[in-house]
Amino acid sequence: LRSQTSVARFDPESRNWEDLPPLPEPRSSHDAAVLGDMLYVAGGWNMPGTGKDNVWHKTAWALNLSEERLKWKAVATPPFQRRALSLGALNGKLYCIGGMQIQGGPTTRVDVYDPASNCWLEAPSLMGSSMDGFGSSAFACAGSLYVSTISGSLQRLSNDGNSWQLAGQLDHPRFFHRMAPWKNALLVSVGGGNMSVGKVTEVDVITVAK
Repeated sequence: LRSQTSVARFDPESRNWEDLPPLPEPRSSHDAAVLGDMLYVAGGWNMPGTGKDNVWHKTAWALNLSEERLKWKAVATPPFQRRALSLGALNGKLYCIGGMQIQGGPTTRVDVYDPASNCWLEAPSLMGSSMDGFGSSAFACAGSLYVSTISGSLQRLSNDGNSWQLAGQLDHPRFFHRMAPWKNALLVSVGGGNMSVGKVTEVDVITVAK
């Protein structure tokens, strides 16, 4: 296994892929999210290959997709080094959720980046055991931020941002999956794996309240 720098975007109209500027450093086990015109990347590590030590990243990057000449720019240094985390965007802020720590194993900690002030703040941790922060998936839908976890819980950030609330349960719990909104009222969870059954082939669809 070897981390890469390649970045690309898909145009659904032309059905073609376009290469974007590569990441400033090889990265994997990270996540990305779009906030306004900005694409953010945070977390992860660099796996240089057999016989070499993995390097946990201390950096986070932003790419302004509205600019004619695209160039990655560093944002304020994150107060964490975690991989296997998830990123979600809501109300002008970027949420970096859970993940695996260099020391201490998995965590449910949540850190928030505010582009307006270029600062990081700590937010309420996810509910559940530390493993609920490992390999989660996050996405905003119907005006709220949702996270699905390895235990199958679907958690929603409260309106005041001070806590997480149980919003549902996946029929097929999974991790390292992808969750995305559909028709602004449904969350679709696809892919990933399960400790008991291996790869998950079923698709879970959950209706969320507007």
